Amino acid sequence: MVLTYTFVTPFPGFTPARNPKPSSNAYRTQSFKIRCSLDARFRYYKDVWLNPIAKHTPLSPMQITSLSLFAGIACCVVAASRQNKFVILGLWVLNRVLDGLDGVVARSQGTQSDLGGLFDMVCDMIVYSAIPIGLVLGVDMHFAYPKLWIALSFLLAVYHVNNGGLFMLSSILEKRNASSTKREEQTSVTMCDSLIGGTETVFVYSLMIWLANSVLGLTSIFWIFGTLVAMTTIRRMQWAYKNLK
Repeated sequence: MVLTYTFVTPFPGFTPARNPKPSSNAYRTQSFKIRCSLDARFRYYKDVWLNPIAKHTPLSPMQITSLSLFAGIACCVVAASRQNKFVILGLWVLNRVLDGLDGVVARSQGTQSDLGGLFDMVCDMIVYSAIPIGLVLGVDMHFAYPKLWIALSFLLAVYHVNNGGLFMLSSILEKRNASSTKREEQTSVTMCDSLIGGTETVFVYSLMIWLANSVLGLTSIFWIFGTLVAMTTIRRMQWAYKNLK
């Protein structure tokens, strides 16, 4: 999806390149096209659906995040054991529902914390990495399909580079007074525009699970999704090159 945005860049409160005395004229307004993920659109509906549950849950956000991690690891184990794909898909959906619920509960209880945000992010990275590995082990435990393992390695390597770049950029923006709190985001770290977000990941991983018994299907998805994530990383680096000098 391509949308045209007009907004202030750098971000509000952002100190431009090596300017120790930012002024009200330190920002420039520009219009340009970006490819953006579906997260912003679906986050509203997610909150609407999960708010009734959040109001009545006795669990803390950290407990819910822990349950989401257990569901994700169980999904990986079941996938590696070549069990019914509907069971794998059910565990994946449970993981995503719990992952969405912890933030809603934290906001409804007023218990948002940096620790909770960090724990949630680490759990997501564990699950995002473990499930593709589990799916590959389920279809090729004896390494008979090297092209499948190469595709998996490419996907995980792209994850590593993307996450490192994202968190380093978030740290720099925090230092320059442009954190997610300043930008009124609901995430714990600030997120630049991206081609791939959480919503797309849910759909792609669901497709991975549906094609769990297809070596060609998994190989193709790994290459395509990894390429899209790499494009997201390049997009962030382009933004950083223009604004962080």
